[in-house]
Amino acid sequence: MKKTTLIVSYDAPFARAIASELALVDRVPAMAVASAADEPVEPDLMSWRPASYASTRSVILEAAGVDGGFSEAILVAPYPAEGFVHGAADELPGTIASRMDERAAGFMVMARELYAKLSSTGGRMLLVHPPAEAFAECGTLSEAAAAGAVDAFSSGLARLSARTDDAASCETLDIVDACPQRELSAQFAAKSLDRPLERKTPRTVRFTGKSGLFGLF
Repeated sequence: MKKTTLIVSYDAPFARAIASELALVDRVPAMAVASAADEPVEPDLMSWRPASYASTRSVILEAAGVDGGFSEAILVAPYPAEGFVHGAADELPGTIASRMDERAAGFMVMARELYAKLSSTGGRMLLVHPPAEAFAECGTLSEAAAAGAVDAFSSGLARLSARTDDAASCETLDIVDACPQRELSAQFAAKSLDRPLERKTPRTVRFTGKSGLFGLF
């Protein structure tokens, strides 16, 4: 029986790219994408409001009830928007707070809930995010701060999972995606679901897409 992998992403096209690659590694994808409360999503996608804990729980419960549930998850953080420049002086306090809630706290809460769910069955989770420095040229300072928080959180959670002796824990891999080609990043994420993770295996990897040992540096 094929495994079901839940993809939770801030970006629908990237989620679909990963889903296409999952079919090549014998997985069935289920997808949830970030959206506003009044924003419709396509029929094959679940809607997720990152700043809402109720929405986060709803996504996990809905995915758990489909075709026997899911045993793996790929959580994808926000990426910089192309051509978007810094606008620190234009950011109001309320805007800063809401962006941090959505882009950092929302990511962390979803990761925490997925970790708890998958720990009960001994599943695996991938945390995929751009390097924090990717926001140096694009995005606002609050977006850069959120990216830094996501980077630190993902690394910490991955290390924590490596120190857990319980066989039912959730294996967690932190993927810092520094590759400019999304299709290569999607391929790497899908293949990482089968990557052996021993106790001493580094749980944070930086993927560049360059030639060499899997493009890891």
